[in-house]
Amino acid sequence: MFRGLSEYVKVGFITIQSLIVAKYVMMQSDLGRLYFDSSPLMKVQSVCDRRKMICFVKGLVKCFTFRSQHQCYYRSYALKKLLTQWGFNVIYNIGLRNLTTQNDRIRGHCWLTFKGRPVFDDDLASLDLYPLRIDAARNGIVYWVGENDQAVIRLKKDRAKQIKPE
Repeated sequence: MFRGLSEYVKVGFITIQSLIVAKYVMMQSDLGRLYFDSSPLMKVQSVCDRRKMICFVKGLVKCFTFRSQHQCYYRSYALKKLLTQWGFNVIYNIGLRNLTTQNDRIRGHCWLTFKGRPVFDDDLASLDLYPLRIDAARNGIVYWVGENDQAVIRLKKDRAKQIKPE
């Protein structure tokens, strides 16, 4: 009984710590500061325990971010930290669209993939909305855009190359 409870306490602590870091990074508007430790630290007894822990994390994230429009960002970050500590090599993805429109605000979504497939069924549509991979950052985040936004990304990359002194 206490062993199971201590696992929930550990996972709860990791989740709350992740939410604080993610909020700080969001306030700084610098996703390059998101850090993912790659060394597995925790072992969970069974698949059933993992599923319960994941549901627990999702519930905690919902409780702490219920007013946020960026729940996918927080959920993905907290679960990335947890799954990495369990030894799973999941990829943190960020997709952006509506970069070409003047009146609409830019929309985005964050999700996790494992071996090229979304980890959660909620995120299966992400591959359709953001089919074009643009780049992977040093911290392991993979960036995606919608089909209509490819020209904007190419233009920004060309401008950046022209500005850089050689």
